[in-house]
Amino acid sequence: MAVTADSYVHGGMTSNNYGTDTTLTVKKRDNNSAYVREAYLRFNKSSVSGTINSAQIKLYVTSLHSNTPTFPLRAYGIQNNSWTETGITYANRPTEAGTALGSATASAAGQYVYLDVTSYVQQQSGNQLNFRIIGLTEDYGAAFASKENTTASRRPVLVINGG
Repeated sequence: MAVTADSYVHGGMTSNNYGTDTTLTVKKRDNNSAYVREAYLRFNKSSVSGTINSAQIKLYVTSLHSNTPTFPLRAYGIQNNSWTETGITYANRPTEAGTALGSATASAAGQYVYLDVTSYVQQQSGNQLNFRIIGLTEDYGAAFASKENTTASRRPVLVINGG
């Protein structure tokens, strides 16, 4: 299923919104929050019925930052539905820790990464599924295609397989 809302937040630009950008930038920087970037994704599972055997977020890597040989990242399931694609900023982003889910490693531009979110999707009774994507290696970063990307096949999707 296609992403219904996505954006990223930037610690150094606390009031800026990136909901219309064609990429989602993610970067870990624990020692200086001005460089932190986190992506947020929302999917609507109202069209899904029956058993969910697996669920994966599929992201297309548009670039790795110049100092990044590979980029490990992780998805977190969050309950907060109040953020909006064109309203979320670093200052008002959901701050809940969330449920740690799947991780993956982006090793080159032009590839897809898959984050396993099966257990979270199976447990959610509501239709709105919200995720936060973070980096796992200090000072490394990457960009991923957003739903505004001009190539539809590169946009984020939630791949659900049922029984």
